[in-house]
Amino acid sequence: PRPCTLFPYTTLFRSYIPEGFVLTDINTNVNEHTSNYVYFIYRKGQQDIGFSFSRYWNEIGRIGIPSDHYNISEREVNGSTAVVSKEDGQYSILYEKDKTVFGMFSSNVPYDECEKIIDSIK
Repeated sequence: PRPCTLFPYTTLFRSYIPEGFVLTDINTNVNEHTSNYVYFIYRKGQQDIGFSFSRYWNEIGRIGIPSDHYNISEREVNGSTAVVSKEDGQYSILYEKDKTVFGMFSSNVPYDECEKIIDSIK
């Protein structure tokens, strides 16, 4: 199996997280045929922020975000086009760069704080 390492993900990681959030969990999964997956969960009271990274060995297929109300927009992140959804106090963003799919999902976090996180990705 291919090793699961955080190294490929550090180039996509954010430098900002709102004050008071604490890293509470890290989940990983290695599928030697398709990808590595790492998910970081930060919490502050009833607020959650999750960051996912899937590093694929081969080409990536189409990416989509399910949406009940189709409140979807696009924006540029780190030189790539990202898909953003803002609904019912939830913020989701997904984009692909160099065979890595980055996702962020937040619940009960103000949208302006989510935008600051995304703006901090280098």
